[in-house]
Amino acid sequence: MSIFKNFVKFTTTFYKGVAKKLIKKILYNFIVRRRTKALTSCGSNVRINKNCNFQGNIECGNNIHIGSGAYFVSTKAKLIIKDNVMFAPNVTIYTGDHPVNVIGKHIIEITDIDKEKMGGVFDKDVIIEEGCWIGTRAIILKGVTIGRGSVIGAGAVVTKDVPPYSIYVGVPAARTFARFTEEEIKEHERILAERGLSPNSQSADFHR
Repeated sequence: MSIFKNFVKFTTTFYKGVAKKLIKKILYNFIVRRRTKALTSCGSNVRINKNCNFQGNIECGNNIHIGSGAYFVSTKAKLIIKDNVMFAPNVTIYTGDHPVNVIGKHIIEITDIDKEKMGGVFDKDVIIEEGCWIGTRAIILKGVTIGRGSVIGAGAVVTKDVPPYSIYVGVPAARTFARFTEEEIKEHERILAERGLSPNSQSADFHR
């Protein structure tokens, strides 16, 4: 009888564990779908933590992690995030800006039509290329391209393009050093290509 009782106990515990894992997986998938719904397009394995705010035209590739509290605002331009990118918590990205030289209007009154009349220079795409790591509370502004494999330090404010495989920190962000030498980049990208993860782009420009 004790064997039967132990079998029933084991079976009950086992199925409770399976049910718990299944419910957890279903709930997780529901939350992921709900959070990615705000994106214009979304690849596979995109993980978005809580309290994120996404607005506008945002395109995400595959294998992306976005930390909690992210604030991504795409205006008339696009925010493009390529594969294998991770964001620490509270990263802010803006693809737009406000003109400050319109006579007779408060800044809050200036419309997209006003911007277009001034040449449309206030909205520019932001591109985060493959394999980047964006540190906590970093701010990336309009028109910036973060080159593949680059690291943006915590609290940095990025206003200009970042060359591939660079580490940028500070306000405004400035280059501290490169992640790899040119030979190391070739070896790094060769291994990525063998793994089917090649960024399909040219070697980094160390003269920028």
